[in-house]
Amino acid sequence: VGTGEAADAKRRLIEAAGGVVVAVPEPGVQIAFVALEDAGEAAAAAVRLRGLGMVVNVVDRPALCDFTVPAIVDRSPVIVAVGTGGASASLAKALRERFEALRAWRREHATLRGLEPDIVLGKDTLQALADCDPPDHDALVASQLLDDWELERYAGAIVAALASVRTG
Repeated sequence: VGTGEAADAKRRLIEAAGGVVVAVPEPGVQIAFVALEDAGEAAAAAVRLRGLGMVVNVVDRPALCDFTVPAIVDRSPVIVAVGTGGASASLAKALRERFEALRAWRREHATLRGLEPDIVLGKDTLQALADCDPPDHDALVASQLLDDWELERYAGAIVAALASVRTG
């Protein structure tokens, strides 16, 4: 239920899992996603869908959810899921945005040097940096996520990429 980016993301999730998306509840439908901006409309839709026997996920409103779904970053062939167990949808979104900012920096840096992105920094290191979110050079050094060579070459750009997400 809903339109826009969040609804499209849930549709892609269902389709990627081999599910069928329907606009109007049909017999046999067991799961529903609600992606409505208005909190009252979202709550009312959740109640109505539960009344039809469905389990419901209301995007970015964990208190209204019967289940949670992690934030997904799909950059084939790499897929990363960031979940907080429903504790904080905004945290999962922030982690995904930081990871994406770091990936963009890595891709640009690698392209300028004629390298494959994973040669610059691996996915696991990018995810650890996104999780840690060091706000400055000292915090990045203290995180011990990069060796001296990587710090010398990438520290400023990594801190700047993460700061760009914080400031929007």
